[in-house]
Amino acid sequence: MGSAAALFVEMLRAGALSAGMRQRIEQAASGEAQPGHYRRGESPIEIW
Repeated sequence: MGSAAALFVEMLRAGALSAGMRQRIEQAASGEAQPGHYRRGESPIEIW
């Protein structure tokens, strides 16, 4: 785990994160696709 990720995990366990940051971390860790991110070749428009 990278140092930034380790820091956020430590802050999460200590209850030192705002509600918004907790929500963002939970959403990122859910495994669901994030809005605006597409797999290669699946974007709704040509990118390059």
